[in-house]
Amino acid sequence: MRLIVGLVLAAALGAQEQAPPGLVRGKLEGRAGTLSSGELSIRSVEGLLWLCAYNDKTYIERERLRIAAPGLKPGDSIEMVTSRSSGPCYARTVHVLTDPAPATRLRAGRPGWESIAPRGNLTFTGIVLRLEATSMLLRTRLDGQKTVLLRQDTGFAGSGRSVDSSELRVNTRVFVRAGRNPWGDLEAYQVVWGEILPGR
Repeated sequence: MRLIVGLVLAAALGAQEQAPPGLVRGKLEGRAGTLSSGELSIRSVEGLLWLCAYNDKTYIERERLRIAAPGLKPGDSIEMVTSRSSGPCYARTVHVLTDPAPATRLRAGRPGWESIAPRGNLTFTGIVLRLEATSMLLRTRLDGQKTVLLRQDTGFAGSGRSVDSSELRVNTRVFVRAGRNPWGDLEAYQVVWGEILPGR
């Protein structure tokens, strides 16, 4: 019996490959290692089983908060930015996707560096005319109506504090920091509204 179990485990490990460099998405199958180093096993959307190493420099987050590697749970949907030269895969960032919608919102082929250093060279203000899960329609004073895509990592701030996107309402005047994605669409990196209260 032990021989059979050993053969099954060996076959499973043999089927694992190093994850490719770039942006990788899938479900976490398991984690082996310590708080500061180890390996992640990821089941890709295509069904492949990938391995990738992490260490204490790997940035891991859940719900926009940094967590330690033990905070990753089997079954978590994750998105990783990986690198790989001549050696094994290394996870630079690991983001746990808690909202099922991001998988459908993200477009295939988006460069992985955008989640690390997003572009945001455009700023404007406007009134929110319509809100949807992945976009909002604004009326601006100078440029008329603008459709702005909401990214998975778009930040929202109301009256000087970080808030959830659900607190944004139609007819609210907002300030938007945005940029163009590789397909020319306008994407919001930060949406701010309300008054900033004086410090005490």
